[in-house]
Amino acid sequence: MKYNRQTEISLNESELPYVKDYQIHQIKLRLLSNNPDILNAIHESLFHFELPTDHPHPPQIKFGLQVVEAAAIPPPDFPANLKLVSFDEIQKYYSGGKGILYTISPDKFMVTCNLKTLNAIGIISSKHANYRWLIFHQVFYPILAEMLKQLHLFNIHTAAVSHNGAGIMFPAQAKSGKSTITVTMLQAGFDFLSDDICFVKKDSSRLVLLGFPEPIKIWDEFIQLFPELAFLQDQQGCSHFKKSFSVEQVFPNSIQLQATPEFLILPQIIDSPSSQLQPVSKTEALVELVPQSLMVANKNIVKHHLEILTQLVDTCNCFRLKAGRDILSIPQLIKDIL
Repeated sequence: MKYNRQTEISLNESELPYVKDYQIHQIKLRLLSNNPDILNAIHESLFHFELPTDHPHPPQIKFGLQVVEAAAIPPPDFPANLKLVSFDEIQKYYSGGKGILYTISPDKFMVTCNLKTLNAIGIISSKHANYRWLIFHQVFYPILAEMLKQLHLFNIHTAAVSHNGAGIMFPAQAKSGKSTITVTMLQAGFDFLSDDICFVKKDSSRLVLLGFPEPIKIWDEFIQLFPELAFLQDQQGCSHFKKSFSVEQVFPNSIQLQATPEFLILPQIIDSPSSQLQPVSKTEALVELVPQSLMVANKNIVKHHLEILTQLVDTCNCFRLKAGRDILSIPQLIKDIL
């Protein structure tokens, strides 16, 4: 792999012999690594989009991930005009100008991405190569999302289901009940778009909600609500102590990859015997939706993304869902507004 801190990111594919190709809503991605376990960790969430190995189409996005000994991770060679654009408890994101985006988690990983050429290179410490949640949700997906935005596919941190083609979104931060609500909806016969990630794309003058059917992850305390998930009791904890299952394994034929966005429902868990569904204003919905979507890595793209989110809120009926202890009654509340 070669790093040029200002303009070039090139992948030496001879160093990355393991390759998988995907087509994510018409956008072709090539994923390369020197470690098959890295590809397998990501494949768990991408397998619905896999392309055959002999397909003839060139990728629009290339993403290389190399596992190295911790001591071999080079110190960041950052340009002088480096700007911090986002951060969380695990990593920081920097803009280096000229379309270069960096993400760093000291002693764990470093990813460099050129948002113009849509190439990314990640280096992962061997000490952390077995942390599957970290590989997908911290090393891979945030940078992939930024590259997909350049091709007008905009991400939202949301669970989503559909009913007769009508898309219903539940955008919220972690521990807001998204996954548990999603399982109740599937149990009631709704179709599945996503547990955590959806994309919105403008098709002519209308918006389309595009699914991302990765495995559902659910907390131990809620598994007992669903007889279909009893087999998870023996599964070792993963994904920050959540347990995961494949949707088609439990709810066959429920996956849909596309819907028309019609309902935006903001969930929160409350200590109450009954759940409530209350209308909210478009302004309130937009204020809560924006933090689930935007990272300021490219000002022009951020402007377009914000316009898409504004149109999405204008298109949808907006509600707040206060999920009480009768969480299994939520599908009926939502059927009533449908």
